[in-house]
Amino acid sequence: LLQGVTTIFGGVCGASLAPLLSGDLNSIRKWTDTTQININWHTVAELLKVLERRGLGVNFGTLVGHSTIRRGLVREDARDLTVPELEALKKVIRDAIKEGAFGLSTGLGYAHSRRVPYSEIKELARVVAEKGGVYATHLRDDREGVLASVEETIKIAEETGVKTLISHFKPIVGFEKDHQKAVELIHRAAASLNIHFDSYPFDETIVPIYTLLPGWAQMGNLEIML
Repeated sequence: LLQGVTTIFGGVCGASLAPLLSGDLNSIRKWTDTTQININWHTVAELLKVLERRGLGVNFGTLVGHSTIRRGLVREDARDLTVPELEALKKVIRDAIKEGAFGLSTGLGYAHSRRVPYSEIKELARVVAEKGGVYATHLRDDREGVLASVEETIKIAEETGVKTLISHFKPIVGFEKDHQKAVELIHRAAASLNIHFDSYPFDETIVPIYTLLPGWAQMGNLEIML
């Protein structure tokens, strides 16, 4: 508040505190020790009531974390969803937005979402668009594949009409030229689409250290990786 920040958002990069299909917080283990958190909510509506009782000093909004609801449904399985499973996630998103969530976020650069097919993201983004929500994404690749990842995101916006945000879009040392080309792609797309990106002007990151492992090692949960 002393810095002038009056509103904060949770649920970015595919991980949110709600809705919890299985009643655990596995999707945020990469950032904190979830065994120290006592959970007495499942839905977005219940989470917001808990936060209201705590009396936060700032306004709080949340997105639905794609990894949170997907892992709540299929656990650690790295596979495509069945049709009934996809329909179940679409209903979860509809209900969450109705209860106050602002949209959906994906963390496509993380192990549990990197292999999620485009078709799944498109179907879920279409639901968000229908509800007037925002689709925010942590790109699938912000290094060698940054151009392809930005093109994928623009395609989602084009084909669904969803309001789109690329989260923490930043130049990585060694990939500055591709990043510049990616910025130009977004700029051109913004002429006809509601697409934006945010960034942070730091030379440090809070991205979990396991993302520095080679791709073959980024499989399963943290215990399997170790």
